[in-house]
Amino acid sequence: MKNQIREQEEAEALSLNQFLEEQNDERLRQIRAAPQVDERQELLTYQEGVEKSIEHQNLVDYSTDQDLANAIHMYYSHTNLTCFNIFFC
Repeated sequence: MKNQIREQEEAEALSLNQFLEEQNDERLRQIRAAPQVDERQELLTYQEGVEKSIEHQNLVDYSTDQDLANAIHMYYSHTNLTCFNIFFC
């Protein structure tokens, strides 16, 4: 019984010390003081940035006339546009 009481007192003392250390830790204060961030909105913003970057890379990839024509052909290959086929006859 005395062992349990002593272990509980030690655990309480350890917990109190940890609490006091956290209260005095400048890094934790800065983290707690930082404004709340909507993680979902932040992820959507990152996703939009990546999509724009990919679009930009695609524009760079299709910088020559032949590359652009190939890209247009791939885009419209599943459609049935006869006027488009004039370019690739």
